[in-house]
Amino acid sequence: MGRRVDNPVSPQQKVTAIHSLARDDQVAAQVTGDLLRRPQVATKVPVVDKVRVVEEFTRDEGIAAQVTTGLLRRQPHPKPGPRRAGDAARRHRRTRLARADPHPHGRLPVHRRLGGAGGV
Repeated sequence: MGRRVDNPVSPQQKVTAIHSLARDDQVAAQVTGDLLRRPQVATKVPVVDKVRVVEEFTRDEGIAAQVTTGLLRRQPHPKPGPRRAGDAARRHRRTRLARADPHPHGRLPVHRRLGGAGGV
């Protein structure tokens, strides 16, 4: 991988040193797990590499089942959009109308609309 430096200083020298230390698969696996547990490191991994890692890890059926279950249970966290003029008034009007409506579907049941006990 190039010339070995005893005291790496530059980012590239540090990366080279890590690669040379992680040639052993057992060491590489331990270091990979340790690094991926650091959120600030995981956020800096390029999307392409994240996808490749997920695809590789989910080849194992047990891991795929755990990941899929977790993903399906995840609730989306919508980001609030910018507020516009009149949003509060529209929300208030919607709430007021919803509270005033006696029926949950927005209209009276058929038998009440027809004025009878349920027939035509």
